[in-house]
Amino acid sequence: MKIRKTEMMNIYLVKLAVRITVFLAVLSIYIYDKNMLMELLLQPVYMGINFMHLLWTGFMIMMIGHLWPKEPFTMACLKRKEEKYVPVEGYSRLELLEYIQQQNIAAWKVMLIWLTGNCNVQPVLTKPAR
Repeated sequence: MKIRKTEMMNIYLVKLAVRITVFLAVLSIYIYDKNMLMELLLQPVYMGINFMHLLWTGFMIMMIGHLWPKEPFTMACLKRKEEKYVPVEGYSRLELLEYIQQQNIAAWKVMLIWLTGNCNVQPVLTKPAR
């Protein structure tokens, strides 16, 4: 089953690339010099605008933008409208089910990786011997 790259998918890929770039930039600053990162995070705006202020402003604009959705809606929102539905002729039901099964397995892998990375494992502390 071939997946078409839509305009919306291209937008999402650009957003993903920007987010990965920002993550790698902050991670490299963290690895190179943690003190410099703390200075960037704690520097007041009146002392000058830095990378972190711009990053914060960008995230705030994105969050506010989610409050007022605009056109074009995502494919998930449009698929409920009958005039936007495009039927696919001659598809194989077996291929579709196999594709869905592959996607479900991939989703499980992502979920397990995400949960593993976000779980908060605390060491078990034992009482000291008296």
